[in-house]
This record gives sequence, C-alpha cells and structure tokens, in this order.
Amino acid sequence: MRLLRLLLQLLILALFLPILFLITVQRPLELGVLVAASGLFIFLLLLTLLLREHTAKRIDPRRDISSKVLGPSSPSPAAAWRCSPG
Repeated sequence: MRLLRLLLQLLILALFLPILFLITVQRPLELGVLVAASGLFIFLLLLTLLLREHTAKRIDPRRDISSKVLGPSSPSPAAAWRCSPG
C-alpha cells in the first residue's frame, strides 16, 4: 500500500508540474487560476496523506474489530431469486 501511495503522489506531481509551467508561461498571469490549480494539487496530496492514515489505522493489531452484522443474516427471497442462475 505504501508503494501505491508513493506512485500516486508521483503521478499527481508529474501531472501538476506541466500544468504549473503552462500557467506561469501565460503572459497575463492570472492569480485565480494559479490559486485554483495549487489548491487542487494540495487537495489531492492531502487525500494521499489521509489514505496513509487510514491504512495505518486499519493494519494496527490493537484495533477493535466490530462484531456488528453489516447486512441481513438471511437473504430475502427476492435477493435469492435475483442471484439464482437461469
């Protein structure tokens, strides 16, 4: 997961640098466009950091595992009919 996160960060950086270059090459430098692009870049990097935190919490051996059932214990007849082949 760490490698995936690093690759994602490198991809974000590789896509942001040409965009930043094109924004700064413009003759009338528009501050709003620069701020919007930088904000998007920071937001995407923040998401990768949140992914790191979420992964670290999920792999922690001391975390409590919930015993709640996520769905019905027995499927409804309609669900069983939809899943049956034929």
